[in-house]
Amino acid sequence: VLLMINLIETQVRDVEDVWGVVYIDGFGNGYALIQMHVGVNVEWDHKIRRPNYVPFAVDVQPMMSGRNFSIIDYNVCLGWRPENIDVLKASRSGTVFIEIQIPTGYRVEEKDLKMMLRGLYTRNLREAENWPGQINFG
Repeated sequence: VLLMINLIETQVRDVEDVWGVVYIDGFGNGYALIQMHVGVNVEWDHKIRRPNYVPFAVDVQPMMSGRNFSIIDYNVCLGWRPENIDVLKASRSGTVFIEIQIPTGYRVEEKDLKMMLRGLYTRNLREAENWPGQINFG
């Protein structure tokens, strides 16, 4: 349920075993962001190869401002999980590339990406590319 007190929090709904069409209905004013992840072509669950560890801890904090939430600032924190030191015998990961999808109607300023590359708060960040509809970090 979406209320004023939890408006900015990410809400996830699982829809099990959907065959056919999924309809999403909303009303009111402001904005709505709907994302779907769909997985297909796996007939047997035991055939899926899953890693025995979770590589990263990801924390995303959106901060919305402006009229009708026309400005969104995302604070994304990605970290190597401490338990991977024991599981993988590695205190750090290798090279990681992250692709972030940008909601329709929004864009990322090139100057902000350049500031991130030069800034001290994103150490080890080597690349930040602005593509239509997404940003790539490496």
